Amino acid sequence: MIAAPVIAMNMSAQLAMAASPEPMPCVDKICLGDGAKSLSSMKWDEIPSTTARPLSGRQRQKLEALYKGRLDDIASGLAQGKFDHHLLRRLDRVEAACGGHSLIGQFTSAGGNPTRVTLSLLPNASGQQSWQVIAITRTFPAAKNRRQQQEVQQQLDARYGRYDMHRRSPETGGASYLYSWTGMPTLVLNLNLPPPAVMETRFALNPLCPRPPTMSID
Repeated sequence: MIAAPVIAMNMSAQLAMAASPEPMPCVDKICLGDGAKSLSSMKWDEIPSTTARPLSGRQRQKLEALYKGRLDDIASGLAQGKFDHHLLRRLDRVEAACGGHSLIGQFTSAGGNPTRVTLSLLPNASGQQSWQVIAITRTFPAAKNRRQQQEVQQQLDARYGRYDMHRRSPETGGASYLYSWTGMPTLVLNLNLPPPAVMETRFALNPLCPRPPTMSID
């Protein structure tokens, strides 16, 4: 029987920085590339109780094809693509991911700004997997008029402008910043991931995941 590889739950921005010499951008104490354990100190919005409903047979089959491990008491949150402090404490029960999938957690900053953090279990070039923060978004609902909105954009540009996706080519392992408008000013930070085909190959390196079928010309 093949033993499941150990997942590094304390993944920090250092691995993400391996392909990029610059530091990762942060929001509050959370940085792109951070691991799941680094998120435990934040006060996350709880997943609504409606997500605790039992999964249908089809939903469970789909989830078990994606994640490997002891999933019973976290299956609903995984299927919904959400996390809170309860689920964070149990993520070590996930032994492997066999494809791309994200979990989103939310909190409100001390300044009253809603913040969403996206967490994914990602493989490196050798197939070792670790949870990493791949995106952070923050909205600024208090910016009601044009002057306030421009002030928010100026502050964001000053802090994150070096990562502006419009000013440079995306580099795998690096970070991208975007100022967006979603009915209010919005900060978007993304970790630049390898192309989907590369990620698919890396997921398949895990012994718990099925390998893509080999094509034959015979």
